[in-house]
Amino acid sequence: LLACLLDLVFFFSPDAASPSLPSLSLSLSLFFFFSFFSPFSFLFSFPSATQVRAAMKTVIGDRITKVEVSTRLVESPATLVQSEYGVSPNMQKYLRAQAAQDTDQEADFGGIFNQAVLEINPEHPIIVALREAVEQGDEANPSDEVRQKTELLFYTATLAAGYMLDNNAEYAKMVTQLMTQAAG
Repeated sequence: LLACLLDLVFFFSPDAASPSLPSLSLSLSLFFFFSFFSPFSFLFSFPSATQVRAAMKTVIGDRITKVEVSTRLVESPATLVQSEYGVSPNMQKYLRAQAAQDTDQEADFGGIFNQAVLEINPEHPIIVALREAVEQGDEANPSDEVRQKTELLFYTATLAAGYMLDNNAEYAKMVTQLMTQAAG
């Protein structure tokens, strides 16, 4: 990668004496080769990424529109983002408060509250473990372990993105179970 960048700098430098075009194409070829064959590229290209996404969508259901593999997440296993015409978390809070004040229900707003996209980080250890669990089972009928991990991941991403949980007690129960398992 460093050689490719140095070659590009040499190619575009003003005092370069007739740089060769094959050298540039070789540099670009090497750059794309190494960026595609990174240690974690198997999560993007193999069917396992599709299996994980399908299993997660099966568990989460209509609370999101889709599950995507993210290229921007670094430390977090997942995040919840709005689709192009989705409603932000703050606007959702405002609309829910307005509906409660007007004694209307959430259903009057149609499907605007579930237009979020769950983005997952394929390099994160939680997603890697989830992928391994999905590969052992069936994506159409995920195991209890896959269901529990997916729900906990979804609730955590929901809170981190600033959304309100539909069932706070369920999330608290899941965290307590996880802490109990960790305690021994």
